[in-house]
Amino acid sequence: MDEEDSRLSLSCVEHGWRYFRLDEETFLFDERSEYLARVDERIARQLPDAAAVLGSASATVGSLRAVLAGMAAQRPDTEPPSVGADTTSAEPAIRQPSVTSLSLLGVRVDVRCGHAACAAGIVAFYSASTVPGGLSSPEVVIWCDWARPGRYLFRSRPDDCAGVPLQGVFVQTLRSAREPWTWTLPPIPPLASWPFRDRFVALHAAMIRTAAGEGVLIAGDRGSGKSTAALRVSERLGAQVLCDETTLIHCRTTLAEPFPHSVGVWRSGRKVQTPITEVCTRIAHEAAPINRMLFLKPGASASRVCRRSRSDALRELLPHHREAGASIGDAMQTLLHLAARTESWSIEYTDRHELVDLVCGLIDT
Repeated sequence: MDEEDSRLSLSCVEHGWRYFRLDEETFLFDERSEYLARVDERIARQLPDAAAVLGSASATVGSLRAVLAGMAAQRPDTEPPSVGADTTSAEPAIRQPSVTSLSLLGVRVDVRCGHAACAAGIVAFYSASTVPGGLSSPEVVIWCDWARPGRYLFRSRPDDCAGVPLQGVFVQTLRSAREPWTWTLPPIPPLASWPFRDRFVALHAAMIRTAAGEGVLIAGDRGSGKSTAALRVSERLGAQVLCDETTLIHCRTTLAEPFPHSVGVWRSGRKVQTPITEVCTRIAHEAAPINRMLFLKPGASASRVCRRSRSDALRELLPHHREAGASIGDAMQTLLHLAARTESWSIEYTDRHELVDLVCGLIDT
């Protein structure tokens, strides 16, 4: 993303606007007034400076219509007035940030990092979700002043951290000013904030979509082989991987969104986080319904595949539920939908190679 696109993106978020480019045309949308305008690219580039002066000086502060009218009223040969330092937020600005644009769960998210090493780590973690920055403005901006990407950018903090700001991390959306991140949920993506909040129920599970279009959820405890099964079945049967660790399901449905991120790969006796784009060539980018659920049971003395009842499926799902910004009522109703409407199996196995054979055998039937 170049500097002009970066300034335009940030200005739009601060004023509650959206911009997007389709073919050779640029559009601006004011979410508050529901005003849509097609503008010349030159006007779009001048918008941040004009908005800082004209928007704050108008009676309708932040109105896109008012700012564009003010720009039109200026003489054509007059440059928009220049402005000084940004004063829209009381929080300290991150100087010369590196901007990473992501598409997460259908939402455009910009992460503005004060350190290049942190930005590189975020790109590696979400290597399948990076997008060009100049095609649209973000709905969410995350400000991070960490030197390196820590685990709590991507994983939940302990419960006793609730209400405690995650130092150096701020979240800003089209509907809210820049604020410290105080939730235990990770800030990337900020599932506790608009527009993610109340949309998803999370399961500690992998998910693939077969070549025939069937969605298969693979649930199990940590180290049970979820990632191994998903990646190997993808290689062997041409299935697409939606996620390898956390499956995010739309509330009260069986529809899961792609959420691919880095994968733990065993190297020299230890698990190393590796960009998913380095170990998987078939990554899903569209949502898929869950048609079948597999519950993994490692360490068995003999292999066995068993069909599970709907009540058994619910019991199996409950320990794998994770918080994702939805109410416990929505979460329970979603799990009930899954248990009632989805074919379920448990797989007991002795080793990982055998597990892949068993999963492939079930999918082929």
